Amino acid sequence: MKKYLVHVSIFALFLIFCLLYKISYGKTQQNLMCSQIEYDYFYLKTDYYTATLRFGVRERFFRHDGIRTQKKEYGVLTVQFYGDVPYAQNIVARLKVNNEELIQILEKNPFDSSFMCDLKKVYNFDTFMLYMDNVDFEYHKFVRITEQFNSNYNKALNFSFKELKSFIDENIDDIECYLTLKQVNSQYFWYFLAVGKTQTKFILFDHNLNIYLMS
Repeated sequence: MKKYLVHVSIFALFLIFCLLYKISYGKTQQNLMCSQIEYDYFYLKTDYYTATLRFGVRERFFRHDGIRTQKKEYGVLTVQFYGDVPYAQNIVARLKVNNEELIQILEKNPFDSSFMCDLKKVYNFDTFMLYMDNVDFEYHKFVRITEQFNSNYNKALNFSFKELKSFIDENIDDIECYLTLKQVNSQYFWYFLAVGKTQTKFILFDHNLNIYLMS
């Protein structure tokens, strides 16, 4: 009887191990299939511009090419001016992080009319302040959208892979995925993009996992 109980206990432990391994492996596989995962988003609006701060992990050489490469943490500051850009030369942003001032030179975004720069370091703080040279008279505080949005990127990632499971399974060797936050009509949504070999699928959904748009 004792020998029987020992065998049952070992078998039960083996099943638990397999289950935990499967869960862990699934999450690892999801991360490996993603070229970008955005987990923090800050927003600022003034009379002259809007600005965003985004943090996450993405490919070291970031491009939509169907190939997943090694990822690194990133931080990006983007500024969108209303109307004409009030600069003759360099666009200088002063970002205050925990009483430290970072002077950033912004460059033109090749995809739209905004200006942006990569931060040399990722900062895990709740408060960021911005001052734009030749535009501002005081520092402005960013609003942490991910806090108001009550976002959970792991939850969003699991939901996305579940909803697009058949497409991802069909393109398992070529799939490249992206999870970011988007503002649509003053609302914030998770945006998950899955790029296959010949086709692309996406989902736009809120933090309660209600789908707003899907292809």
